Amino acid sequence: MEDPPQESVEQARRWFLEMDQKIEVHQLRQFLQTTSLTSEEALQTLLEHHLNRTIRVDSDRDKIDFLLVQFFSHCAPSRLEDADVDLGYVAQTLEPVLGSVDLNLHRGLSPSMIHSVGQRMPQLK
Repeated sequence: MEDPPQESVEQARRWFLEMDQKIEVHQLRQFLQTTSLTSEEALQTLLEHHLNRTIRVDSDRDKIDFLLVQFFSHCAPSRLEDADVDLGYVAQTLEPVLGSVDLNLHRGLSPSMIHSVGQRMPQLK
């Protein structure tokens, strides 16, 4: 089997990126929460796609946020108690997509500091 011409591959890539930009987070949410096609591998692939983009737009942040929650929800046990969830548990669950996280960097942050930084994030582009 022959490889397709490079021009065709590039045209397909541009089309995919254009369609990706047209898909809003609420449409992605509706699809993933109503389909039987959702799997750990599919969620990881979608996350890697958005995390590895060289140019991101605001909707990418929203999609990444949603996909991280979906990935965590999919990987965590169904009877997980809130008391059993801490930063280390979340980091371990998300490690396949985010890599290893140094939790020591976060120990000095208070919830109010995190909230304050989160409020300013749109300004920090």
